[in-house]
Amino acid sequence: MSEQDSAPARAARDAAKLNRLYRGVAADNAILAAHAEWLQQVVAVLHGKRQWWWWLIPAWLFRSILLARLKRRNLFDDKAYARTNPDVAKARLDPLRHYALNGFREARPTGLAEPTTFGASDLSARNAQSSVDDALRRRVMDSGMFDRDWYHAQYGGLIEDEVDSLSDYFAASDEDVLRDPGPLFSTASYLESNPDVRGIHPLRHFVERGMAEGCRAFPPDKVNAFLLDAPLQGLRPLTSFLNPDLPTIVLHWEDGNFFFTDIADYVTCFLMEKGFATKSVVSDAGIAPGSANVVVVAPHEYCVHGPGRSWSSGQFSDAVYINTEQWHTSWFILAYQVFRRSGKVLDINPASAAGLALLGMQAGFVPILPLPGSPFAFDRVAIAETTFRLKAIKPLAYPDAFADRPYDVAFLGVLNDRRARALAALAPTLAAYECFLHAPRFDGPVRSSDPDMISIRDFAQIARHSRILLNVHQGETHYFEWHRLFLSGIAQGSVVVTEPCTPLGVLTQDEHYLTATLDEMPGLIETLLGTHQGRLRLQAIHENCRKLMREIDAGKGLAATW
Repeated sequence: MSEQDSAPARAARDAAKLNRLYRGVAADNAILAAHAEWLQQVVAVLHGKRQWWWWLIPAWLFRSILLARLKRRNLFDDKAYARTNPDVAKARLDPLRHYALNGFREARPTGLAEPTTFGASDLSARNAQSSVDDALRRRVMDSGMFDRDWYHAQYGGLIEDEVDSLSDYFAASDEDVLRDPGPLFSTASYLESNPDVRGIHPLRHFVERGMAEGCRAFPPDKVNAFLLDAPLQGLRPLTSFLNPDLPTIVLHWEDGNFFFTDIADYVTCFLMEKGFATKSVVSDAGIAPGSANVVVVAPHEYCVHGPGRSWSSGQFSDAVYINTEQWHTSWFILAYQVFRRSGKVLDINPASAAGLALLGMQAGFVPILPLPGSPFAFDRVAIAETTFRLKAIKPLAYPDAFADRPYDVAFLGVLNDRRARALAALAPTLAAYECFLHAPRFDGPVRSSDPDMISIRDFAQIARHSRILLNVHQGETHYFEWHRLFLSGIAQGSVVVTEPCTPLGVLTQDEHYLTATLDEMPGLIETLLGTHQGRLRLQAIHENCRKLMREIDAGKGLAATW
């Protein structure tokens, strides 16, 4: 097959054709939008406030007054239009009516100083000139969404001045919504995800309102590519953010997700081992500014819904934040607008931490490990009575042999439409094996009192009796769910089978976990559980996980990196 006829070449030609079609439609839409704007202004003049005596004057004088108003507002000049369009004058057509119905669409000249032909480029230039002021520029640059070097590498040219580069983006993206300001923010995706955004540029809306409202801005494909390119080197340890001469307060919202309480207690336990005087609390009341290191777990909860929502700018800028959320969610956006205010953030996922560092923040990785004395030191303990009473769970005898574990597959995850479809497709395969599947729906924060909740400690006991821990991502991002895949899977000797994940650097695919697309997953599970070679592969990865945990217990490897 020649290169010309190859699949990539055909795909490139199709993409180019679609791009041309898109640009044509986008230009037409811009003209229609400008037409609607012009008509709206004309109607406002024609139906504006009138004096009582207007009803007494002749119709020709009334019309003359209205046309004079349009001319003063630079909206229309009937005499200039007739002069520059002799065919209209020859046919004795009404100039305003002709322009409204035909002339605008035909881009006919009006004779006005203002370019009221309103082509797409005219509209873009006008919007850009009125939009990119100093306040907007500062907001955009502070958000980390505009990357000048990336922008010019993608779209060509080189503008030395940053202000002009940003103006170029605003002008061009008015006409072409596929044009983006950097590798993360998507102009088109923002409009699609937030259909209520009208009459304002997507990036302007995001930096002025969208972040505070939690508007989704980062599509999964951009997140995946961005985090894949983020270097994992140079991440800072938690202790480097703190003053050792001050006590440390770890804050979390008492009405939030129970898992974040566990993380707050874990961070407290870790820092105490490092010699920091630390306590975990649910309110910063009574803490004088500058008197303590302040660490906030899940700022999208504490600083948006909890006590931190009334903080001063100084309190926001002094705190260190721990992010727990995936980038494609509205929760991440809420957290992002908080920890941008201090630029000091840690993450429970190393790839996510590296991405935050790439956005110009001081960033670090907090690996959640089974630290003795912490909430994640999952010793062999009885499952909570309520869990046993409400769920069908096999007797847990902690067999020594991996092959004797009573469950073939375990799954725990909050159900959404994506996971529901994936589990339905996997059902024919999973039906042949012993499985523990728990996929409740939750509408808000998950609390320990909820009858559909299984604590991570209880699920760890079940995972310790399972050969495979199955993972289906919440969304399309390749996010490695550390708390589920490491704490509940790898740390318990269960072999993780997950959708593709962004490489972490600290764990290795095919050595510590296995990946497969949703289409490949049924075949992989059948091979692992139903064939001799597959069972040997499961056993080998199980042994790799056991070795990794022994290194962590000895303070080596992963445990020594922070």
